[in-house]
Amino acid sequence: MTTMTTMTNATTTGRRIVFAALCMAGVSGCGGPSPPVTAPVSGTVSYDGKPIADGSITFAAVDGSCAPNVLQIAAGRYEGRVVVGEKRIEIRAMRKAERTGSAATGPGGDEGPVLENFIPAAYNDASQLTRTIEPPGPVVIDLDLTVQR
Repeated sequence: MTTMTTMTNATTTGRRIVFAALCMAGVSGCGGPSPPVTAPVSGTVSYDGKPIADGSITFAAVDGSCAPNVLQIAAGRYEGRVVVGEKRIEIRAMRKAERTGSAATGPGGDEGPVLENFIPAAYNDASQLTRTIEPPGPVVIDLDLTVQR
């Protein structure tokens, strides 16, 4: 009888925890109604006057209220839907890098290409680029990133 009561209490407690988590998720979901309001966003991205061939552009909520939207950059262009609000913009693009020391071997000891993000941190990890995405859109954001010297 004690085992059955303990299992029932544990099940009830587990259900309460799941219910509370679901309620919190509904309240905290991108700071608004569910599903979140989005707007179409598109544009071009170049670095040092040349279109970024292959990369990504991230739109992260400045207040951290929801998950970032990541759009692919191809041939200098991107497009997709982004949750509305004030966003911090991060740009990343990879290229082959020269091999140095232990970075010369890939997983399992096989040699493979070593890639590096060639966009300066001022445009990604330390980005100060911001834009407000407003409904209903469309929102066009063209970026010409300059070489940091």
